[in-house]
Amino acid sequence: MAESKTIGPWERIVASPTTGFKDYFDREEEYLKRNVSHWARVLEIGCGSGRSLKTLSDISEHVYGIDNDQHAVDLCLENLQDKCNVEVLYRDGERTGFPDGALDVVFIGLTYSNFGDSRDEILSETHRILCEGGKLIVSAYNEDALEARAEV
Repeated sequence: MAESKTIGPWERIVASPTTGFKDYFDREEEYLKRNVSHWARVLEIGCGSGRSLKTLSDISEHVYGIDNDQHAVDLCLENLQDKCNVEVLYRDGERTGFPDGALDVVFIGLTYSNFGDSRDEILSETHRILCEGGKLIVSAYNEDALEARAEV
């Protein structure tokens, strides 16, 4: 598997979340269950090792995940090998490869803060690939996230 500079710390947080992260993950999961329908075509940009994709695959029958970290894609494929309704691709959020209006929901989790100068391009791409009336769901941890990460 390819080496990664970012996936390791997040894997430690997911494997053994602090109370704050556990609460965050639970709230995020409940929000997704309430706001993503069974028939929705869903993409997660920055899917990492598949934590959110697992939840999304239990909700919807058409789920895609993309990440620009090959190690994350490999780990995600390994973690979700029993999910037949998930397709995981090595791609950038700026150029997803999906046709115009192809998706009902685009989910961006904790990775949004890592997009840096690419944020505008990623949001433009998201707008392009969402169908009319589609949903963009962005999940971000609170301003104390840095301190919470240090606890892990």
